[in-house]
Amino acid sequence: MTKTNRDGGPYDERYAELYNSIWWDHDHWKAEGEFHIKTISELIKPESKWLDVGCGNGHFLSNFPEVDRVGLDYSEAMIEEAKKRNPNVDFYHQSIIDDNEALENTYDFVSCTGQPWSYLTNFSELEKAATNLAKWTSDDGVCMLSQLDVSDLIGIDELPYFFDETDLPPGYAAVTGVYWIHKDISSTYHYCLSPNMDQWIRWLSVHFGKIEVRYGPHEPDYLTIPRRLLICSEKRKKGDLQPTKIIGEPVPAFVTRNANDVPYLSNKQLVKEMGRRIVNGSMLRAGVRRIFG
Repeated sequence: MTKTNRDGGPYDERYAELYNSIWWDHDHWKAEGEFHIKTISELIKPESKWLDVGCGNGHFLSNFPEVDRVGLDYSEAMIEEAKKRNPNVDFYHQSIIDDNEALENTYDFVSCTGQPWSYLTNFSELEKAATNLAKWTSDDGVCMLSQLDVSDLIGIDELPYFFDETDLPPGYAAVTGVYWIHKDISSTYHYCLSPNMDQWIRWLSVHFGKIEVRYGPHEPDYLTIPRRLLICSEKRKKGDLQPTKIIGEPVPAFVTRNANDVPYLSNKQLVKEMGRRIVNGSMLRAGVRRIFG
């Protein structure tokens, strides 16, 4: 089966109506949705102008009726559902990679939480998505991005991240992104793209001088590490080539390199990671798999 590409966006009316029951009202994802809302409330100001990119059915927008807010989505069905939840709010029906001069340098807060870039076709388009998110953020604004990478999915808690390509040791291969398959209630989407966190940071560092990594709740169990938000600020002015400040550990047990460029964990980090695995049960499950296959 080839990747579905519905006219007007990947989600139809039925999916739009069921979206919250599948995601934010579901036990697996409810904690993450609440974490997003809490983070938005900390980052947004009463006078802020907010653009939610890939707004879906407008769930997050509906939690802040007092804020001057706008939604953007490629799915016509999602926008229609979002309008019901957010009367008197304007919406743009367009792709994240479409140019729109009306949005440029306009919004004090730009959020993108639902991985809408997954349905783009290549890394060049993904880089354009990162550029647009930055272009739509005002000079003093903040951009919040929820990302998903291979370490979330396949149990590699110690995946090294390289935020500057010059830090990559000779002969060392680093993962920059993965393809995956998504099956919803009516269709299957092949060749969905997810860049890794360090790749997003490399793209966004071109436009922002500060990027903070925040951890969400560890839900559901099949995601091996806590989900992360990237909070981008200090938008660069033309000619600004200063290194980007990255705040927060990039992974739960931060991977560093010794003089021989061999990844290792400190004793403190190792104990912290073992404790996390004991609490969430992943160490027990790994032991059972090792014994019984």
